[in-house]
Amino acid sequence: MNMLKLTFGDEGDIIYSDYELKREGKSYSLYTLRHFKELYKDDELYFIIGSDSLLSFHKWYEYEALLKMCTLVCVSRTDGDRGELEAAKALLEDKGGRAIITDTAPLKELDSYIRDAVRFSMCGSMSGKRFRLTHQDLQRLGYRSLVNAYYQKPLH
Repeated sequence: MNMLKLTFGDEGDIIYSDYELKREGKSYSLYTLRHFKELYKDDELYFIIGSDSLLSFHKWYEYEALLKMCTLVCVSRTDGDRGELEAAKALLEDKGGRAIITDTAPLKELDSYIRDAVRFSMCGSMSGKRFRLTHQDLQRLGYRSLVNAYYQKPLH
């Protein structure tokens, strides 16, 4: 959560929520969208996903219910996948869903930045020049390596 705030700052249109962090049990996207649909009954919800997620969306937990609650916004991650994405979009639209496919450079760059930042933060290496977060910043925000935490947990 703090990493999101540090990355995006105080943008007026961005609302940060710890709903999934506080929710007990499995956190399916369906539950999260239901929660926000209840909070924002009159608003259209947009769910941003990567191209890999659009291609496998039909395998998601209760995906048809998800399609009724939001418009999917698919960020194409690679050049040349447009045909495959359009076919997946058509299948979802046949089920009553709405989807937008974008290959805009800024969204691609943001998606890559976030993926790279998570990759580097999880392995503890923050030496990439593209990153504004140093390892010390992450530690100050309460970052801890999930891999290290897993291996340091007590065995029962």
